[in-house]
Amino acid sequence: MPRRVKKPLVKPELRRQWFRRFEEDGESAAQIAKSDEYDVRTVRKQIELSRQEREAREARSVVLRHALEEHYKDLLKFSENLLSALTTDSPVPLPQRHDPMWSALREHMPRSPIWKGIDRWEHLRTELTKLQEQGAARLLEEFESNTRLQLASGFDEPGVWLNNLRDAVGHRMRLLAGGGSPELFAFSTTATPEGWKVIHYGAWYCGTVPPEQEGEVKELITGLMNQAGNSPECISMEQKISELRKVESNMSQELTTIRLRRVVPGRCRYCPI
Repeated sequence: MPRRVKKPLVKPELRRQWFRRFEEDGESAAQIAKSDEYDVRTVRKQIELSRQEREAREARSVVLRHALEEHYKDLLKFSENLLSALTTDSPVPLPQRHDPMWSALREHMPRSPIWKGIDRWEHLRTELTKLQEQGAARLLEEFESNTRLQLASGFDEPGVWLNNLRDAVGHRMRLLAGGGSPELFAFSTTATPEGWKVIHYGAWYCGTVPPEQEGEVKELITGLMNQAGNSPECISMEQKISELRKVESNMSQELTTIRLRRVVPGRCRYCPI
């Protein structure tokens, strides 16, 4: 009986070739084994190994593709959140800086003008708030030093309630600086059981005063609101709001481009591949 010669290990290139012949050319394992002088069991085993490798590659590809799609969705959602927040009077706050999507989007787009724009936007917003608070505080200090009316030291006490007046004046300055309607809000008055007058300017409670002081209080509040629009702080706020809107417009264009492209260029530490 002739001695059986042991075949060398099947190399990956040969295994892939057998699999292609089996899958694409329609050769059977027995035909491949006879043609290449290998045991048919070896050929079957190698074909099965190739099939398992292909399935593993396909499964990995599906997982990575899904992970990449979700990563892009996260980046686009973050861009949309930025776009929603970056408007002059938006009630939507900026995402927190510790949110990892900040660094992710910045790594994808390190040269984007978005980042300098956001820094400038935040600075202008801070300056606007300071001007609003300073202007309102100055006008109320002048009001307090010049009026002979009783001032309430607590919300439940009779007199003019300065805290709400300060907020109303600040709101008036911000409204006019942003190009809002110059029309004053309406006054509303109700009476207490004792006959005192409870005065509101728009949504702001302004105080509870004797009926003979109602007209004087309304006149003083109207004067305050008119002063707010002509104050130097309000004029400075107009300039900053004008710049703020330009910054917002530039960032809006950049973020809208990201949103419509649906794909963010570059890579970051969170990219799945």
